[in-house]
Amino acid sequence: MFATAGRISIREAIDLDLQACRRRQQRRNVQPRPALLTVRERRVLGCLLAGKTGKNAAYELGISPKTVDFHRVNILEKVGVNSLLELVRMID
Repeated sequence: MFATAGRISIREAIDLDLQACRRRQQRRNVQPRPALLTVRERRVLGCLLAGKTGKNAAYELGISPKTVDFHRVNILEKVGVNSLLELVRMID
């Protein structure tokens, strides 16, 4: 195309806008769902979003790492994503 340094083509601009619209729509779809989380699931999610490992989150919350994994699976299912990374991307 005719794009030069610092400039983008109309097609590229449309594509970027479409991607942004999709991300906004995904965020709208996610926002009501965290209300479905239990208090414990919210605490586990907070630890995981803070970058803690399952073991560190378990230690901090006084539960087993297996329980953290159980809650993580439930959180992802309730929010409707396949991975924690996908959830983080939707939140950003």
